[in-house]
Amino acid sequence: MNCTPLLFAFSFPVFSFPGTIAARAKLQVSGLLMRFVSSLKKNTVFFFLVGVMIVLPSAVQAEAPMSVPGATTIDTDEAKKFFDEGVLFVDTRNSEIFNRGHIERAVHLDLQSRFTKSALSSIIGKDDKVILYCDGAHCGRSAIAAQKALRWGFTKVYYYREGFPVWRNRGLPVTQ
Repeated sequence: MNCTPLLFAFSFPVFSFPGTIAARAKLQVSGLLMRFVSSLKKNTVFFFLVGVMIVLPSAVQAEAPMSVPGATTIDTDEAKKFFDEGVLFVDTRNSEIFNRGHIERAVHLDLQSRFTKSALSSIIGKDDKVILYCDGAHCGRSAIAAQKALRWGFTKVYYYREGFPVWRNRGLPVTQ
């Protein structure tokens, strides 16, 4: 990036000798501007990552897939049967949303901060049934969590795409 146009934009006439305060101030402003532009060049990766962090949450809110290869997709009626059998439900939403309400007895493992192989392994075995859910058809967190669980070797992964909104609207057990 050429800094010359920026320097000219911030130039101002100095009608004094080179050793005066005004001349030194002009040199300091030019030096600061040059360091700032240089810093931008060096920190391109940093700014890219900040951009990704801003865009990622909206990507998580994209339309959820209808199914996840390797996982069994279930609807609310099937989810209720598993609930009655005592199968573990894992809520992959963030803490703020989880705390507003969730399926009764659900374990909270936020996809973006707490959903890890060791965290999941600490609550279920590799061959135990697990129901993964989030905020319904517009939330892709549970689909991503299901893909991860399968990749980590969990064998009975159930993807509850309809998620909490449908569960709550049906009047099924929730914790507020």
